[in-house]
Amino acid sequence: MKKIAVLFLFFISIIATTNAQEFEIFTTPGIELELETESRWSFEFDIANNYAFYTEDETKFAAEYLQLTGYAIYELTDKSSVNIGYRHRFKHVFNDQKLDGKRIMLEYESKFRDEFPKLIGRLRFEGRFREKTTLRTRYELGITFPIIRSEEEIERWLLTAKTEALWSTGADEIPAIDQYAALEIGKALTKNTAISLEVNYKLKDYFQDTHSELFVVANLSIELD
Repeated sequence: MKKIAVLFLFFISIIATTNAQEFEIFTTPGIELELETESRWSFEFDIANNYAFYTEDETKFAAEYLQLTGYAIYELTDKSSVNIGYRHRFKHVFNDQKLDGKRIMLEYESKFRDEFPKLIGRLRFEGRFREKTTLRTRYELGITFPIIRSEEEIERWLLTAKTEALWSTGADEIPAIDQYAALEIGKALTKNTAISLEVNYKLKDYFQDTHSELFVVANLSIELD
């Protein structure tokens, strides 16, 4: 419980110390499918719907976009992989003043520790294509440990704390730095299904036009053999 309290206080301190002038809250329910193969390749697909809950100084519940993501994952070793993915955000359907967002992602993921507490790092390069093309580099570090221990996986509850630094730039754009922090609680329901609830705080462009966003993400993960 001491670990949970320390992580919670760290998470709250990040929010409390920000000097962001704008603050928004979003909810994002989603479903993820994982397809394993007999080779080193595996595939992930997810669909998520993003809703604005609090924005422009008012509470509302309005759809922002529908997001589809696909990944091809190649296992280098039992502790590392390279992944290539594509993400499409359908925005124009919900707001004819906005364009759809497209994103190509290349990742390297490494498990520094495969036993609890698990430690995982991820380096991602991505191109984001909207009105302008933006190139982004981001690094995420996460630690996972059980908050309810059990020999049976479906009786075990896990807590993951993550932080991510992001640098972005593009033509006619001033380079920006973002910082993300997240807490996630997850639990296996069966051998092949799991649920998770994540609170993700994003401090955007904190050297210039600073603003912050809070995402509440609920996800159902299904593994297909």
